[in-house]
Amino acid sequence: MIPAKLQQAIDETEQIEAGNPVRADTTISRPGISRSKTLQIRLSEDEFQLLTNAAGEQPTSAFARHILLSFLHLDAEEKEQRALVHALHTALGQAGYSLTRDSAA
Repeated sequence: MIPAKLQQAIDETEQIEAGNPVRADTTISRPGISRSKTLQIRLSEDEFQLLTNAAGEQPTSAFARHILLSFLHLDAEEKEQRALVHALHTALGQAGYSLTRDSAA
């Protein structure tokens, strides 16, 4: 016996292939975007939690892709400045300082 959801999908195949409008409860995940490559990276639990928290309401993978692609489009000077800020932040953290961003700035 075929599960009900699978049977429903089979029954709707002809309509979908004919280009009929999708049902209201259907989510289109990548309209008009042909992304076919997958990048896998390994993160520690803490790193993953930081990334998830930074993503907020966005899907974590979409947020990570946005950050990665944004960085790739920076010019050399911007990349160097970010690398210097990151190095300074890391050095201060290793020296025992905890840096926070002032929301008034």
